[in-house]
Amino acid sequence: MAPSRNSRSYKINPVEVAIFSIVTLIFFNSIYNLFYDHKGIGPTALAPFTGSATGESRAPAAASQSFQNIEIRCAATADQEVNAAKVRLAGPLCDPKHVAEAKSESSKLLKTQVLNMTNKFSATVFTDLSSDRFSTDYIPLNPGKNTIQLEFTFEGGKTFTQTLSVQKN
Repeated sequence: MAPSRNSRSYKINPVEVAIFSIVTLIFFNSIYNLFYDHKGIGPTALAPFTGSATGESRAPAAASQSFQNIEIRCAATADQEVNAAKVRLAGPLCDPKHVAEAKSESSKLLKTQVLNMTNKFSATVFTDLSSDRFSTDYIPLNPGKNTIQLEFTFEGGKTFTQTLSVQKN
């Protein structure tokens, strides 16, 4: 007698049952931990590195000696001596009479340029007209004396130029 076509035979594969059971256990464990905030195995908070048993913290030595900020004034600035490989200049927009006129419509600040004349590096200058200040990116220095020229160009052809000497030791 031939088997009937309506009868279905289901075979259970034990590997599939084991995989299904493991996935189900993981799912129910996740649901349980979600509602009951069970602290299981998890990440721990990292403590800052201390250099020695005395608790001294470490800072990158190269970074502290590679960069330096220099605040400049509009009056004649004295020569600067630095140990850094790069400097950032910041200060007020120079020439007070032009800055006062820059607030008016007729005499606006058009361009600020900072150039290291020693290695011909032209710095990117960020100007903040609301506070009448500027800042540069880091300017690489050559060993020895570096002559840095600041030039503020105003509408109407008015310019103010200042030269700064930075001695890299």
